[in-house]
Amino acid sequence: MRAEGNDTPALILSALGQVDDRVKGLRACGDDYLAKPYAFSELLARVEVLSRRRGGRAEETVYKVGDLELDRLSHRVSRGGEEIVLQPREFRLLEYLMKHAGQVVTRTLELGLRGRIANANWHGGFFRAGNDDDILFVMSEQTGFGYFRNFGETRRQGIEMGVDAQVGRMSFGAGYTFLDATFQSEETVNGESNSANDAALEGEPGTEGAIEIEPGDRMPFTPRHMLKLFAGVQITKDFTVDVDVSAISSSYARGNENNLHEPDGTYYLGQGTSPGYAVVNLGARYRLTRWLQLLGQINNVFDRRYYTGAQLGPLGFSDSGDFIARPLPAVDGQFPVRHSTFYAPGAPIRAWIGTRFTF
Repeated sequence: MRAEGNDTPALILSALGQVDDRVKGLRACGDDYLAKPYAFSELLARVEVLSRRRGGRAEETVYKVGDLELDRLSHRVSRGGEEIVLQPREFRLLEYLMKHAGQVVTRTLELGLRGRIANANWHGGFFRAGNDDDILFVMSEQTGFGYFRNFGETRRQGIEMGVDAQVGRMSFGAGYTFLDATFQSEETVNGESNSANDAALEGEPGTEGAIEIEPGDRMPFTPRHMLKLFAGVQITKDFTVDVDVSAISSSYARGNENNLHEPDGTYYLGQGTSPGYAVVNLGARYRLTRWLQLLGQINNVFDRRYYTGAQLGPLGFSDSGDFIARPLPAVDGQFPVRHSTFYAPGAPIRAWIGTRFTF
C-alpha cells in the first residue's frame, strides 16, 4: 500500500500482543497497533488521533496537472518546461484551480441595482453561473438505484427583483426570481422511465432505453418562476400579524432531462413535470415585556396539497392494484415494465407557538 503511494492511516487490530508483534506491525508501515481484547472507547480514541494526524500533514508545495507545474514556494509556473510569468493575483487563481483540479468550478457574474423611492426600497439584479464538470444524479440501468456522476457543462442564469415599503402601521413587499437552469453539453443517460427513450421510439416501449440530453434542455427540480408576497400590520404597539404567500412554478421531473416525456396511458402513466403551487403562511407576535415575546405561526394555512419535486420510475402494480412486476404482454419477446411519476409531497398544515427572549 505504501509502495503505491497510498498514505491512508493504518490501524492494526491483532490478537498478537507481544512486544515483538507490535514492533513488526509498526515497522510494516502501520500507524498504530491495538491488541485484543480492547475497549471500543479506546479504539474510537485511536481512530480520532489518526484522523487528526492526517488532517495536519504537510501540504504539497508543487502542483502538477498534465504538463503544467506550479511551485508554491518559489512562485514559479511552467508548462512543458517553459516558464510562465504571472501576476500575484493570477498566480493565486491558478494555484487554487490546480489544487482543486477535477472538482466542480463555477464561473459567476452578478449585476445589480438598488434604490429608494418615497417609502419604498427596491432592488433588481441579473446573475449567471456556469459550471464545468458539474454533478448529475442518474439512475443505474443495472441496479435501479440512483447515483451521482460528472456532467460536462451547465448554466444557471436569471433575474431577481424585489420591493418593500412601510406605510403607517403596515409593511408589505414582494420578491420575484426568474431562473433559467439548462444543460450546456450533450450527454446520454439512462431513460427507461421516459417515453422518449430510444427503445420506445424504436417500437419497444416499457423496456430499457436511454435518452439524449441536448444543450438548452432544462434541468429537473428547478422551477423557472418564484414569487413571494408578504404583508404585516401592527394592530397595537405590542401585537403584530403578518402573512406571506410563496408561489412556485412547475419543474421537470428527474428522469425527464430531455424535457420530452409524455404519458401514453399504457406503458408510461405519469406526467413529466411537478405542478406549480402556492402556499399561504400566517404569523403573529405579541410583546409581553420589553425582553419577552410570544410567537405563533401557521404554515400552509389552507392545507394545500402540493409537491416539491417529481421523479420518473418503474411501477410494479397492475390496474387492479396487485403487485406484478411486468403486467403487460411481451413486445418482441420482452415483457415491458410499466412506469409512472413519483412525487415528493410538501408539508401539510402545521402550527407552532413559542417565545423569544431579547437581552
